[in-house]
Amino acid sequence: MAKEEWERQLEEAEALVHRFAQWLVKEKRLSPEEASNHGFNAHVLADYLICYEGLTLETVSEQALKWFLYSHYIRKVMAPRETELALPRSIGLLYEYLHVLGRVSDLGWIQALCADEQRYRARWQGYQDLDVEDEEAFRRGFGKWINELRQEILVVKIPDDQAESLAVRKDMVTLLSYIRDHRVVATQARRSLPLKAVREINALFVNPQELDYQYSDGTVRTLRSEDEAERVSWLDIVARVGELLTVGRGRRIQLTEKGEAFLAADPRTQVWIMFDTWWYRVNWAIRYPFTGLDDYLPYHSEIVVYNRLMELPVGERIPFEPFADRLIAELGLTWKAEDTTFAQTALRGAIRAMVIDILELFEAAVLHYETRIRWGRPWRELAAFEITDFGHKLLESLG
Repeated sequence: MAKEEWERQLEEAEALVHRFAQWLVKEKRLSPEEASNHGFNAHVLADYLICYEGLTLETVSEQALKWFLYSHYIRKVMAPRETELALPRSIGLLYEYLHVLGRVSDLGWIQALCADEQRYRARWQGYQDLDVEDEEAFRRGFGKWINELRQEILVVKIPDDQAESLAVRKDMVTLLSYIRDHRVVATQARRSLPLKAVREINALFVNPQELDYQYSDGTVRTLRSEDEAERVSWLDIVARVGELLTVGRGRRIQLTEKGEAFLAADPRTQVWIMFDTWWYRVNWAIRYPFTGLDDYLPYHSEIVVYNRLMELPVGERIPFEPFADRLIAELGLTWKAEDTTFAQTALRGAIRAMVIDILELFEAAVLHYETRIRWGRPWRELAAFEITDFGHKLLESLG
């Protein structure tokens, strides 16, 4: 989501929540203090949907609302006890207000969810009861607490054995386990992984990357930054955006509660978390950091790409260039560098890096190449791709 659209949605939500609080006083005869508490909870919900899920109050999904109600709010919000325990009623009143405004029509599942206050209180109390004094006990208790919810709300249809064998999942577990078991201090300038850690993590991967390059004259180009270790860098970004890692005091890189829960989760859930984080939360433009492409993709690009991929038949070769050109046109991508000679080729490269290569990383697509003559010499180019059955099921889990 582009920054400007994100900011606009937050401003609109803030204004709506203000009117909601006024409505509670005028129409529901609540005290200003009660209305303020419900307004606070509504504001937190709106912020969560926009910033974490890429949704709005009107487009909320059952999965997103359950995660907010039973996990995110309980873990993240520090408010008076009565305010926190009022959350289900706050959400119910908010959606009643939106219904009055004509902005939502189907209230059934939302009201049913909010009516189960006993379930919410049990989740809330379960989190309060975790043993914060004993690190190991907390880790086990939190893992159980969070995974109970994950298993309930996630609809991940991918096969267990294929999820377990997926190399990119194993590599993420390797990275997080390394951070958990070692004292890793981020670099001062960019707060990235130090080169020693990059090399050691990469060496533990399923298919380690060659980090040093020897030229034909015998000179060697050695690793200079984390960015040059592509797999390590990408996993680090996904882990940080997904709040699995954080940089704490003294620049020490540490696992978060979510990171601990990730390691305790089953392979299917781990794959889903990684794929969902990339799809909806990471800025795809980081995969193609060239000056000709905007810093952010157009609003809802991930939805457009998702819809086009879901239209494709499983196991059938799809010519890459026509597919990429269609996405470029629908997304309105443009190349803004001064030299536009190879603009379309560059934009196709962006589609490949941001979409096709990620699908291949998750074994969601098989790539087919052809040798073509470019600039007077043979050149191996991506000619087509096909969505695997595994990939189709993984994409379905995003819906």
